[in-house]
Formats: sequence, C-alpha cells, structure tokens
Amino acid sequence: AVVSTQSGHYGRAASDRSLLTTLGINVLLQNECCRRRVSTATLFFMVHSSKRMYDNVVCGNWDQLHLISILGNSFTNYLTHHTNEALHRQVPYIFKISESVTEGDLPKFMSYPDAFNDTYLLTFHVDCKDPVWYGHYMTLQHAIYGIW
Repeated sequence: AVVSTQSGHYGRAASDRSLLTTLGINVLLQNECCRRRVSTATLFFMVHSSKRMYDNVVCGNWDQLHLISILGNSFTNYLTHHTNEALHRQVPYIFKISESVTEGDLPKFMSYPDAFNDTYLLTFHVDCKDPVWYGHYMTLQHAIYGIW
C-alpha cells in the first residue's frame, strides 16, 4: 500500500509516517497532487476530497481506469449541483467520464449520519484505450495544457 499523509498538526505527520512505515505501508514524501499512476488494481481513499483532486486521479490514470476504484464523493452529485459549463471548466475529466462511473452505496453509519453522507465506491467501466476515449483525452490535454 502507498499513502500520502497530510496533517495540520506539527509533529503529527512524522509520527503518522513512522506508524505507517512500521505497518509496511510506503508513505509518499512528495505531494503528487493526486496524479499517481497505478500499475495494479488500486483503491484511492479520498473521503471528502476536493473535486479537482478526483479529476487529477482520473486524468493520471485515463488509459487504465479499469485498475482504479475510489472511495469518495459522488460524481453524480457534482453533476446535479453544478452547471455543465462549470464542470467542463473546473473538472473536465470527471465531466467526460461521468457516464461511465458506477457508484456503489455504502452502509449508513447511524452513529455519525453526516460523517460519510456523500461517500460511495466509484468504479469505472470504459475501455479508455478505445480511439474515441483517447481522442477525448487528447482534446482535454490540448484544452487544459495547450499540448497536442
């Protein structure tokens, strides 16, 4: 397993890293801005992360989305609470892939009903090596980064 630790408490991040290392978990020492590419089936634990972080995970793994699952916020809720124009501008990869995401419900935690109120298991069902999907990717890369 590989994790990135973020902590607002001084000294806490070092102790978190030490504990995780002891447990055999590789800790990222550099912020990859959620663009970590995977080579095997990987679960991203991203509860209550920003939509741009989700967009970066999708972008970083566009050609291998079948390998990733995300435990995190509902993409469907993004679509229903924001305009298409805003989503296309802010999170273009989520916007393009949204119809190919399955969102699995999690059991409700009655003791803390608001803690995981928008948390789903997201899986992707698309062949991103298909020329149509590759074309979407290249179009997005050109629009965002000016490359072609």
